[in-house]
Amino acid sequence: MNYYFAYGSNLNAKDLFERADIELNPVGLALLPGYRLIFNYRSRSRRGGAISVTDVDATQHAVAGVLFEVPDGGLLAAIDRKEGHPNSYQRVPVSVWANGARVEAFTYITNPNREETFVQPTDAYVSVVAQGYRDHGLDIAPLHAAAAGSARASQVDGVFVYGTLLAGEERAHLVNAAGPRVDATTRGRLIDLGDYPGLVDGVGTVQGEYVPLADLENTLKALDEYEGFYAYGEGGGSLYHRILVLVSTPAGARVPWTYRYVPDAEGCPEVTGGSWRSWRTR
Repeated sequence: MNYYFAYGSNLNAKDLFERADIELNPVGLALLPGYRLIFNYRSRSRRGGAISVTDVDATQHAVAGVLFEVPDGGLLAAIDRKEGHPNSYQRVPVSVWANGARVEAFTYITNPNREETFVQPTDAYVSVVAQGYRDHGLDIAPLHAAAAGSARASQVDGVFVYGTLLAGEERAHLVNAAGPRVDATTRGRLIDLGDYPGLVDGVGTVQGEYVPLADLENTLKALDEYEGFYAYGEGGGSLYHRILVLVSTPAGARVPWTYRYVPDAEGCPEVTGGSWRSWRTR
């Protein structure tokens, strides 16, 4: 079984079926770190720019999309044909995050020989892609930023907080917000560490807030110090690791930074319901 990470018009099941007679089985939302959306391919069939992804700074960008199951054989060959592999787009291996785990998948990027700096897409094509985003609950803001030629498309500009950094909590002032805090959820479990919680992998829903940041670099430095994040890896001595996650908000899925607890959590009480506020005041 292969896993296909889709981020463009193939998210629109109606368009995909009508153009290529293809139906895909979704696994769920997924995250491709270190890439951003870009319109750098001139498509004759779309009469303008077609969407792709390009690799950039892994600390600043990530693309949200959908992971699909694709068996070997005819379906994989049909997607290759639809994407013009290998002449127009190339099928390449990527590592994505889905359901709290890293998954080896493939996606399609513009053949370097066919790349242009920016090709303006038609409104009709952007609408097709946007409908696919809406169908899967994804945020369309990065899509429209890419369609306008912005290098900030798919930029990570927020943080997901779930404990002492929540609004009204003792350390909320460390989060230099650029706008309103928004209720948000992500997959995983919360454990009770005494005066604060820790996010760990597992089946469940964690409740918190998505906060857009006014000063990403300096705010993350302050949060890294507070959370005890020094380096990745078991030997880094970190209490938490800063990671990218997919969160659900009323406006759609967002891709913020958050902090995951590193030490062994065995024996720690689980925060029932995934809400630190409700647990703390029970």
